[in-house]
Amino acid sequence: MKQRPFFLRMILILGIGALAYVLFNPELFVSRQTVAGGGLQEMNNSAEEVSAPDLLAKPSYQYNIDCANRTPQALALDRDHLITSYRNLNMVDFFDYEGNRQGLFDPFPQGRLNIAALHADSQGRLYISDAENRTILVFDAERNFLHFFPSEQEEQSVRPSLPVGIAGNGKMLMIADMGDSTVKTYLPKGEFILSLDGPQSEEQEAWHPLGVALTDDGRALVSDIQGKRVSVFSCAGKFAYFFAEPETGDGPLMPGPMAIDSLGRVHLVDSGSHRIFVYDNFGRFLFTYGDKGAAAGAMRTPAGIAIDKTNNLIFIADSGNRQIDVWKTFN
Repeated sequence: MKQRPFFLRMILILGIGALAYVLFNPELFVSRQTVAGGGLQEMNNSAEEVSAPDLLAKPSYQYNIDCANRTPQALALDRDHLITSYRNLNMVDFFDYEGNRQGLFDPFPQGRLNIAALHADSQGRLYISDAENRTILVFDAERNFLHFFPSEQEEQSVRPSLPVGIAGNGKMLMIADMGDSTVKTYLPKGEFILSLDGPQSEEQEAWHPLGVALTDDGRALVSDIQGKRVSVFSCAGKFAYFFAEPETGDGPLMPGPMAIDSLGRVHLVDSGSHRIFVYDNFGRFLFTYGDKGAAAGAMRTPAGIAIDKTNNLIFIADSGNRQIDVWKTFN
C-alpha cells in the first residue's frame, strides 16, 4: 500500500483534531439546553458556571420620585423623560430623571381611560394601551393625537380586544391581548402580522398574557399571570421554552411587565411577592431584589418598570407606596 507523504498525514491528523475540538468542547457553546415537556432544562451548565460576575450583581436602590398621592401604574422612557400613568386617572405625567415634573396631558380624544401600558418609540410617538375602551391611542412627539392602533384597514378579528401590555423595537409592535389570550404583532403603521396563541405544552392550561418584551435578536417574552411564568417565542412566532424556576421553587406569584437591561438581563415585575425577578438572556433565574414594605429599597404591589440602558437606571412604579423607585444596575 502506498504511503502518504509525511506532511499530508500531519495535515490529516491536525484536521481531525480540530474537528473533534469544535464538536466536543462545551465551552464553544453559549448554552446547552433542551425543551422537554414545554419546560426549560439545562443540560450541562448552571447559570453560575456560564455567567460573567456582573450578571449576578444586584441593582442598588437610589431614591424615589413622589407621585403626589397618585398611584403610578405604567411607565415608559422617551429622550431622558419618564412617562407615567396613574390608576383611575385620565392623565399622563412627564418627569425628568430627578423627579421634576416637566408637563402632563389628558390623552384626548378618549373619555375615561384605564392606561394599562405605555410605549414610546424612537421618533417620540407615544402608544397608550387603554384597557377601559379596549384600544390603543397614538400621539406624536408633541402629544397631539394621531390615530387609533392598529390601522383602520385591518379587520376587527385582528384588533386587540383587551390590550394590557405593549412592547416595540422600531420594526414591530407587540400587544398582549388578555381578551382573547393572544399576543398580537403589527408593523409600525398597524398592519397585522401574526398572533402568538400561547405555548404548545401538555401542562399548559389557560394562558393570560400580561407583559411583553422583545430581545435584541427578536425573541418575544410573554409573562403569563395564569401560569405564573414567562414564555419565550422565536422571531417566527414559535414557542421555544419557559423561563427557569428558581431552585427554591419560590417563583413569581403574579408576573407582569418586563424590561431588559444593558446586559440583556430580564427584570420581571411580580406584584404578588412585591419583588423584581431577574433572569439572564436565556431565561435562567439569577436573583430577586426589593421586598414588601415602605422603607428605602422596599415596595408594595409594583405595577410597571422601565430601564434606561445608557444610564443603567431602573424605574419601578411602586403603586402601593404611591411613588416611583429608582435603582441603578451598576455603580
